Amino acid sequence: GAGAPLPMDEPMALVNGKILPGVGETEIFYEVQNQMMQLQRMVYSGRIDGNKDIYEQLIKGSGTYKRFHKLIVPGASSSKQRLALSTEHRTALRTHPKHPTVCGDQESMRPITHMVAVDLASSCGPTLLLEALKAMADDQAKYCSKVRFTTLHSGAADSPAAEALVAVQEAFRAYADPKDAKAGMKKVQEVAEQALKVLKEGSAISGSAELSRLVAAGKTSVGKGEALSGAQQAALVKEAMGLSEGQCAVSTSGRVFGVSEDSPFIAADFGLAAAAENNDKVRHITTTMDSASYPTVDADLITSHWLSDLALFASATIEDQRQHRIHRDRLPARWKADLTGIRAGPADSMLQITAFVDPLSKVAQRLAPILMALSSQSAAHLEVFLNPVADASELPLKGYFRYVLQPEMEFDENGKEDTGIIAKFTNLPPTKLLSMNLHPPSAWFVEGYECVHDMDNILLEKLGADEQVLKALYRLDHILVQGHCHDEMESEPPAGLMLQLLAEGEEKPRVVSDTLVMSNLGYFQLKAQPGIFALNIAAGRSSDLYQIKDKDTSDLRSNTTIFISSWEPEALQLGVSKRPDKRHLSLLDSAEGGEGADSGDSYFSWSGLFGGKADEKAVAPSKDDAETVHVFSLASGHLYERFLKIMMTSVTRNTKARVKFWLLRNFLSPQFKQFIPTMAKKVGFDYELVTYKWPSWLHQQTEKQRIIWGYKILMLDVLFPLSVPKIIYIDSDQVVRADVLELWNMDLKGRPYAYTPFCDNKKEIDGFRFWKQGFWSNHLGNRPYHISALYVVDLQRFRAVGAGDQLRVIYSQLSRDPNSLANLDQDLPNYAQHQVPIFSLPQDWLWCETWCSNSSITTAKTIDLCNNPMTKEPKLDQARRIVSEWVELDESVSKLEETCTGE
Repeated sequence: GAGAPLPMDEPMALVNGKILPGVGETEIFYEVQNQMMQLQRMVYSGRIDGNKDIYEQLIKGSGTYKRFHKLIVPGASSSKQRLALSTEHRTALRTHPKHPTVCGDQESMRPITHMVAVDLASSCGPTLLLEALKAMADDQAKYCSKVRFTTLHSGAADSPAAEALVAVQEAFRAYADPKDAKAGMKKVQEVAEQALKVLKEGSAISGSAELSRLVAAGKTSVGKGEALSGAQQAALVKEAMGLSEGQCAVSTSGRVFGVSEDSPFIAADFGLAAAAENNDKVRHITTTMDSASYPTVDADLITSHWLSDLALFASATIEDQRQHRIHRDRLPARWKADLTGIRAGPADSMLQITAFVDPLSKVAQRLAPILMALSSQSAAHLEVFLNPVADASELPLKGYFRYVLQPEMEFDENGKEDTGIIAKFTNLPPTKLLSMNLHPPSAWFVEGYECVHDMDNILLEKLGADEQVLKALYRLDHILVQGHCHDEMESEPPAGLMLQLLAEGEEKPRVVSDTLVMSNLGYFQLKAQPGIFALNIAAGRSSDLYQIKDKDTSDLRSNTTIFISSWEPEALQLGVSKRPDKRHLSLLDSAEGGEGADSGDSYFSWSGLFGGKADEKAVAPSKDDAETVHVFSLASGHLYERFLKIMMTSVTRNTKARVKFWLLRNFLSPQFKQFIPTMAKKVGFDYELVTYKWPSWLHQQTEKQRIIWGYKILMLDVLFPLSVPKIIYIDSDQVVRADVLELWNMDLKGRPYAYTPFCDNKKEIDGFRFWKQGFWSNHLGNRPYHISALYVVDLQRFRAVGAGDQLRVIYSQLSRDPNSLANLDQDLPNYAQHQVPIFSLPQDWLWCETWCSNSSITTAKTIDLCNNPMTKEPKLDQARRIVSEWVELDESVSKLEETCTGE
């Protein structure tokens, strides 16, 4: 009768009238459990009549239907297609007429909208239109009084089929009769049948006087802005419903059901769709709208049609949010916050915000200003439930947090807009040592621009008598563009592929940024600013082997255009393909010195990636030796920058080859960056500032010291260009007494890097040698535990064996355990020795008073000021006492700084 046969093309189960298509044993068992709980609730609440059939009472619950359509009823085959309504689409839909069914008050709100997209020239269009009109005329349908219809043309814009549908659409307006809706609907059906007959016979619409009159009236309605033209309807159907020209579909309250000869949609299916959507969301929308007020909307605009449109848009929004896994639900009434909560804003606001917050958590520090801004500026009703941890073993918060947020425009005393948005801290403890950390959006490169004080070591009681406020100015230098690169022909990412970002619209192509592709997820990142850029594969071995594959056309090309129009650009998905005649070659062949390697004097510039602008690089006169020794280091805070300058001076003085320092710019102060060009010229070294943003997919450290440790070990394969064959890392608090060219030329026996083992000849410190007992002793076996204050990296070998990728994988596995990697930069390479072997340097390459005997200092080639767990002596005192030349080095740097200040 009223039902439809169930298809047999997939597994099917019925549990008390509820259809479960395409399910297995688990889903059936789960539904039986749900039905049992429902029955228990009905018995408990007295909703079961013992004199009636229990089965009949149970199947009346939600989720049971009198008929079946696989696209409508929830299940494996149900339609996942959603109505995508932009602001322009919503405006267009408001102007297009919608028509109520024959039942109920014709001027009442209709929360369920059927949008019927048809091309009357197609095989599906005529039948679907007639079935829709039949559904509109059915005054016995359960949801008849809640439903309205609108029709949209999905075919060619200027066609007889478009004119025929215009005639039907105008017939609704011409024959509408509020007193006798059935008579008016009957007349519309007659017009539709007449129009379809004319189309079928191939006759002209103009041959019918009634159809011609209706088409002319329809065009007049379009001209007045009271209806959409055929072209506008077709565009709306294509963009919002995702249909191709000539396709048919029905959209009910945000869901889209495709219609074809194989999947028809009859009049009863409109009722099924209305029931499914009412049970799912429309009833909740209606309840919300019944109790809502609209204080910002002109009262004359709030008509039944306006409310019906609002219900449609709300349904579409819910469907869109479901695609993005956003869940909405009402809070149980028993949840109250009379004593442990906060309420603000009008209770009947359309925007209801509820937050559960642990007040002594870092999340609460970030969330509080956002909640305050929403409550004060959007007329939202805010309810905050305080949910603290019952027991805390230590102080939960160890810092102060401010959100740089200006929810409304502010003006100065002269009436001009105040654009100086700041983070302001007040009432900070003057005797506590504080450190400033920034938490910018993930795509931002932010650096200190102006600051007199050491923001890593803030002691407010040390401010001068004339200083009441400590100020620091930070600057957004670049926006990060990140992405993932994949080889279309191979399963592995093209690790080591060199990419360039070029400025568009300039006479000569300018390299804005360049980078390497990681093996981990094919990840890459580029620095840029808002604008239009060309992303290409850099000249050399990379472009010899690979081409970029266009994601839309699959064409192979040398570059692709990217638009940076957002403060946080979406991740790029870059497809590349190896040239057919080069598929047997490896990109990393050059790492082994193979033929075709990128030469060191290639025009390819790495200055964009590593922050080296013209004023940030200073090249001293070349020494006799043509070979350059590359040294990497980093520092944070004025004290360690002082150590860094002394270390650089000691290296340059004692090395007979040319030295180039690569310094991580992420943590350097503005004063250091201003001073380093002059120091490079006077002392006689080259330098470049390098930077890399911690990838979002790599487990993030939160403490600054651990972030610095991470940069020492986790980014070695992507920090430096392929033209740099090796790098020597030296801690900033070291003094070098030997020629590091010896280290540079040392044979590492095929190992990717080399470290110095910890000394073991100072017996009084044995109790602190944790690697000689417990876990570390078992894990290392006969391997030594090395110190990370100095190491040599053979970058060619390091990349060739994928050492960086292996270290990042091991780090990801261990770092989520707070008890692992206590000394991240040191523990990680020592733990990974089984996968990434270490070459042990001779012991005299690193001497440290804490671990090494006092007598061995005489042969020490470097002296490290490592912490002493027994004495905890300050490092400046250590330096003056241990290193005989330290005072002279310090004074020479100080005099150079004074000279720069004088200039």
